[in-house]
Amino acid sequence: MLSYRLSLPRGQARAVVVAVNGLMESAECLEAAFPHWVSHGWAVLALDMRGHGSSPRWSDEDLQRHPGDVMVQDVLDVLGSADLREAAGLPAFYYGHSAGGSVAAAVAAALVDQAAVLDQARAGFRPAAVLLEDPFWRLPVTPLQDPSVAEAAYAHLLKVQACTASERAVIRRHEWPNWSEAEILRSTMAQEHCDPRLIRNGNVIPSTPWPDLTASLTAADVPVLIITGTVRAGIMPEHQRMARGLGAKVEVFDGASHFVRRDMEERFMSTATAFFAEALEV
Repeated sequence: MLSYRLSLPRGQARAVVVAVNGLMESAECLEAAFPHWVSHGWAVLALDMRGHGSSPRWSDEDLQRHPGDVMVQDVLDVLGSADLREAAGLPAFYYGHSAGGSVAAAVAAALVDQAAVLDQARAGFRPAAVLLEDPFWRLPVTPLQDPSVAEAAYAHLLKVQACTASERAVIRRHEWPNWSEAEILRSTMAQEHCDPRLIRNGNVIPSTPWPDLTASLTAADVPVLIITGTVRAGIMPEHQRMARGLGAKVEVFDGASHFVRRDMEERFMSTATAFFAEALEV
């Protein structure tokens, strides 16, 4: 079972945000968003994806399966946990960054498409809205990673894992000079606890094509918002055109990178919260 953090508001929660971390990150990396969402009366369930944070490492057997699909099933397993029964039945908002966005979209679509066969616990987490921060989607559409990209990311991770914590922080500050010190420290800790074998495999995009996932959600009247940037971002104009054509809303933050929330935290949180709040009013 995945490790997770559950933050609860005072009094009865009015909704739950299911938050999925990106590669080489963790539930702890999402902590800056917790107080904001909890202050609105929403519980926040933040997951450490397999191979991240305190969650189990990857076995040879699971790496031979498609990792993106394994991660989707991992999240569904958590949602079926008896420990989360109090959150089941609340309006569920799904949020994911990068590879976590890919997984969050696939989990939400599974809860819509498989509603008739789901047990009561998982069915209670049917999505009310889906927010994706620069999700990891490839064009041409594929669930596979470019092997050279995976090898480069793997080599970089091994390099930083061989460093001390202070050395990793220096590298991270150089890479992302506008991040807060708290974000730097959370990020370097997540790098330390990431399973390199998953990064080397790289096939973390769920096998169901992302246009199909988007179409399933919007056809079921689940609002989808994609927030992306213009600097070192993964969602390109062609992605944006396709997503809008499938009924998703796309907002582009000019000057933001792949890490939109960290680059423009106030604007991102304001946009995300308004999007979720609007879904509650429908």
